Amino acid sequence: MEYAQGGYNALVFGGSGACGYEFLKQIASNPSWTNIFVPLRRPCAEVLEVTAGNPKFKVIETADVLNLDAISAAVGGRPIHSVFVFFGSSMGISKQDVFKLHNTMILDAAKLAQQLRARTFALLSSATTGLVRAFYLFRVKGQTQEDLKSIVLPSLIIYKPGLLVGRKDPRFIEKIGAYFPIEKIEVPALVRKIIGNTERILTSGQDSGFQALEHRDIAALPY
Repeated sequence: MEYAQGGYNALVFGGSGACGYEFLKQIASNPSWTNIFVPLRRPCAEVLEVTAGNPKFKVIETADVLNLDAISAAVGGRPIHSVFVFFGSSMGISKQDVFKLHNTMILDAAKLAQQLRARTFALLSSATTGLVRAFYLFRVKGQTQEDLKSIVLPSLIIYKPGLLVGRKDPRFIEKIGAYFPIEKIEVPALVRKIIGNTERILTSGQDSGFQALEHRDIAALPY
């Protein structure tokens, strides 16, 4: 099957976080994307800063950001080509809520992508092997990666970068890590690679199936 270049519609979860915000900024002026649906629990100044006045953005205010009825009503029968997930920080929340945010909600988002017949599903995660396995959050992310293998989508890609740098509000570990010789990537560059890789798949019509891209794989993407 061949696909025309451009005219894509996307559903974006986690648009209020640092990486989601960067995604919205970049997609705002990208002519390949026509409609961007952004579910939010409550109004967010950062999101409104990007989306206000831009007709391609449709902000969906709903108590449950994964509510299929609310999303379907906003989508209005348009095809959803891609689903992007940028669920953010787990600082200051319980283990139960960490599991909900980084496992349950992600699996529900993937199932919703199935229902909407999206061609691509992109999840921003993180490294889940090595020393980080000592932390509960990263064990949950590792479990989520395994759980996602049971959800069949034409292209389901997990992006697992090293240290993120260049955030508007960097975390303490990112401030310290920026001075050490460890794998790291600027947030704008990471988002550009996620968008570019998604467009490549949509334009070519060549589905990738399930992929988990480690830092070196992401760095090698030519975008």
